[in-house]
Amino acid sequence: MSEELKPCPFCGEDEARSSLVCGEFAIMCNNCDGCTTYLDAEHEAIAAWNRRTPDLSTMREALDEAEKALQDSKDFILGQWPDVECNTIDKALARLRSVREVKNG
Repeated sequence: MSEELKPCPFCGEDEARSSLVCGEFAIMCNNCDGCTTYLDAEHEAIAAWNRRTPDLSTMREALDEAEKALQDSKDFILGQWPDVECNTIDKALARLRSVREVKNG
């Protein structure tokens, strides 16, 4: 393996190994056997292993930006065509707000 592996996202162990099965690669923890899915290339498995979920404040900022963009789009549409219903945007806004409530809870 040419790329540095981050510690196991499941148990924190520093040691992991590359596994090759039927021409596909996965990265596996030496302690808990947590692993990535099998992928076509070793560098893809390493990238999957090293990928981490963004912190909560970053996710909240992204949700806020998405809500603002949706609301701005709805406002623009209604400014141009006041009689139009924005059901899809309303559903997306409701879903986004429900996700934010879960993240805040």
